[in-house]
Amino acid sequence: MRKEKLLEASGNIPVYLTDEADMRYYSGFTGEGGVVISPEETIVLTDGRYTFKAKEECENVTVLNCLNHSQILKNYEKIYFQPNSLSFARCSHLKSQGANLIPLGLDFDTMRSEKDEYELECLRMAAAIGDKVFYKIIEEIKPGVAEKEIAAKIDYYIKAFGGEKVSFDTVCVSGVNSCMPHGVPTDKLIDNGDFVTMDFGCVFKGYCSDMTRTVAVGFVSDEMKKVYDLVLKAQESAQAEVRMGKKCCDIDAVARNIIAEGGYGENFAHSLGHGVGIKIHEKPNLSPKSAQILEKNNVVTVEPGIYIDGKFGVRIENTVIVGENSSESLQNATKELIIL
Repeated sequence: MRKEKLLEASGNIPVYLTDEADMRYYSGFTGEGGVVISPEETIVLTDGRYTFKAKEECENVTVLNCLNHSQILKNYEKIYFQPNSLSFARCSHLKSQGANLIPLGLDFDTMRSEKDEYELECLRMAAAIGDKVFYKIIEEIKPGVAEKEIAAKIDYYIKAFGGEKVSFDTVCVSGVNSCMPHGVPTDKLIDNGDFVTMDFGCVFKGYCSDMTRTVAVGFVSDEMKKVYDLVLKAQESAQAEVRMGKKCCDIDAVARNIIAEGGYGENFAHSLGHGVGIKIHEKPNLSPKSAQILEKNNVVTVEPGIYIDGKFGVRIENTVIVGENSSESLQNATKELIIL
């Protein structure tokens, strides 16, 4: 069905895939090379390092040990390619060897946005690993432990609990560093009175998880408690509005309005969420500018945050499956404030 939809979108003109996520999505191949999708067959073009792997991974495909892809591509009267993943130099070389390559303007992220049951189950498993990692890592957070150490342990537990790898660079920021939405873990030692924000995910059978939790160490000030409760209210209220037929910008507005009414509108500086699948960032986007309508089995994050320069930040994130009348959260780890 995936192949049929792609060829319908291309007008039955063959497509040359070079994006790793799309090669995997349309053929099952996870190595290096390219994939040709045509009405007649699916061909994996790779080299001797990956031919056995491709034959093990892929069904109903032809696997060719082929370093010079133009040998195959030039056999087609014309063939579409992915301009976002094939360099100008590489494209020029293939054309010089006789391949009639035409850029394909399809939004592949949108093509992958409606998940099937197999994909949803992989996403559930990836999220379940994240939940286990969260409950394990909070046992490690204490004064005197560096952000880098916590981040490294998160990465370790992801693999120990069954993840293939991290789905993006793990974020662990504390105290004043938590006011940076995508701060990089540093040598800073966690201290009493710090918020610690952890944003992490894993890959399971090719599919990503993404979650964020903020915990406190020792104690919280009145302002910290107020901000945390406001972010939690925004997250839960927006998540409750996620369903088929809803406009993405309207979901974003739910969280944004709550935070603005609480007096921190200028401190929520990013979009509410994004799609998740084989890639950690896919369509649709929950943003103020996105008029896209949510469809059943889209998978999106809901991750509002408040970041106060020079003080602290709070972000809480779940990934959810869009249903007809509601959403299913992939994360089950508590979002209530934990003071360690």
